[in-house]
Amino acid sequence: MKKNLLAVFGWALLLPIQLNAQTSFAPIIKELVTEKVTTRYVYAYPENLSKINVVQRQGKRWVEMALKGDVWAGFGVGLGLTNLVPLRQDGALQFYVRGSKGGETTTVGFIMDKGMKEDGKFNLMTEVPLTNYTKVTTQWQLVTIPLSDFPEKGYHHDDATDSKITGVFKWDRILEFGGNHSPTEDAECELFFSSIRVIPSYDKKALRKARSKVLGD
Repeated sequence: MKKNLLAVFGWALLLPIQLNAQTSFAPIIKELVTEKVTTRYVYAYPENLSKINVVQRQGKRWVEMALKGDVWAGFGVGLGLTNLVPLRQDGALQFYVRGSKGGETTTVGFIMDKGMKEDGKFNLMTEVPLTNYTKVTTQWQLVTIPLSDFPEKGYHHDDATDSKITGVFKWDRILEFGGNHSPTEDAECELFFSSIRVIPSYDKKALRKARSKVLGD
């Protein structure tokens, strides 16, 4: 009887193992804001001086913002709670970006959700300068930023004390994609982002070459 049962059901016992083997090694692309995935919310600051919108047209979706350029400004794009720990070591943030004039500057990064423990009291941010990876032009450009480039520690600016609070950034509690713009002579910084996602791997040699060209090394 046992022999008959194995003959009938033995393949079914192996099926979960086969599926797990396939899914374990399959590349996982985490779409954040793409044609398939939209934002939970968006915001820009200073309030009433900076604007941000999500545009969907002809099957395409992008985030466009007009930040106040001659003051400290920034933006946030709500993603919903996202765990990027599995992609932290070898993955990369990837998106297309362009500006209205060219030469626009900002940082880009992630903001984490608060937690119940002492180290989760603040929405810490981890970021890198966009200018380390590309020079913004009026044409769409693909940007790839290794997740390993982002600082281990995040920060939160306390407006009440005008001080910076730092702590370990929690990659399993990603809440937003965002950035900060430092003051320039230009009164407006208009940027467009599309196809924002995290990829599981990237061409390290090609990225080093691209960064060398941008930084003039």
